[in-house]
Amino acid sequence: RAARIAFDGGGLREGDVEVHLRSADWYAHGHHRDPAYDGVILHVVLEDAGGALARTAAGRDVPVLALMDVLAVPLDYLLLEGPPAPAGDPCAGCIARLGAEDVGRALDRAGDARFGTKVCRFAAAIACAGPGQAPSAGSGQALYEGVLTALGYADNAGALAEVARRAPLGVLEGFLHGRPRGQRLATAEALLLGAAGLLPSQRGMALAGEDAAFAARLEATWRACGPRDGRPGVPLRLFRVRPENHPARRLAGAAHLVDRLCRSGGLAEGLRAMALLPEMPQAIAALDEALRVPAEGYFAARYDLGRPLEGRPALIGPERAAVVLVNAVLPFLAAWGELASDGPLEERAWKLFRAYPGREDNRILRRMASRWGLA
Repeated sequence: RAARIAFDGGGLREGDVEVHLRSADWYAHGHHRDPAYDGVILHVVLEDAGGALARTAAGRDVPVLALMDVLAVPLDYLLLEGPPAPAGDPCAGCIARLGAEDVGRALDRAGDARFGTKVCRFAAAIACAGPGQAPSAGSGQALYEGVLTALGYADNAGALAEVARRAPLGVLEGFLHGRPRGQRLATAEALLLGAAGLLPSQRGMALAGEDAAFAARLEATWRACGPRDGRPGVPLRLFRVRPENHPARRLAGAAHLVDRLCRSGGLAEGLRAMALLPEMPQAIAALDEALRVPAEGYFAARYDLGRPLEGRPALIGPERAAVVLVNAVLPFLAAWGELASDGPLEERAWKLFRAYPGREDNRILRRMASRWGLA
């Protein structure tokens, strides 16, 4: 859903991607009669025997990408790679069957492959943000979108990426330049919350007391600095979200990050300098610290405008900072280094990824450990 794809000679388009084994499955499944598939912009298949385009119910032809034609090695080799899977779950007891070292090497290869996929996505985002220019032209915006995506968790990742596009980094930096810190932070919060459609005037909310005074300052800044395009708010998920993870708090944390790192020479440049510190542990510690935002300001004790929050959890704690670092900052730096022919930066980003400590225990790790026979 809502994929962004750069087509050769056709620029960047946004829409859905449908996946089948064979191109004929589009018609076999009746998608050519179903308006729900009118938003598809690419049909990805393993085999394309007939070479026909997929046609939507609205009469639009959708290009087909056949993966069989672009595999790096024959399909038979991919299917036969590794030991034969046992009956049932192929992961069950794999450490006992294959040994911890082989499983560890397989996991390392899988981790590198996943990280490499993120690097490719950031390289494409940098190129699309600054086509025909030096890689640095689109670097800050690409990183900024990646950071907000990582702050959005699964439920709001795409919505916060859209916020980053509606309130571009260059616009925020322009408004923050030369202002006192308090004004900078308030301006960044107003622009991000306004772009998300979370201001009281956008939601029909009535506030009182301290909440109303804070909201009035946000509204005044938004009226003075925000765009006037009349677009509706971003479709955020606000219900059944843990209070400390509410989008309003995450955007407040993002405002702190933008303010802090812009004072260090820019979002991308500041993180690049930290990654290239002489010692690896020093670089990891600096990046970790740079991405954490303690509980401070209005949202320290609230999860949304006018909504009190028990305790004072960090706006961006160590666990979420680690997610931002591994899923956004490090793959961005590797991509930036590759596009800018900056070998030391690209190499350091990969080394930092491989050396970064594993995340704390969670239900996914516990489930996999049980399937492997470790628990």
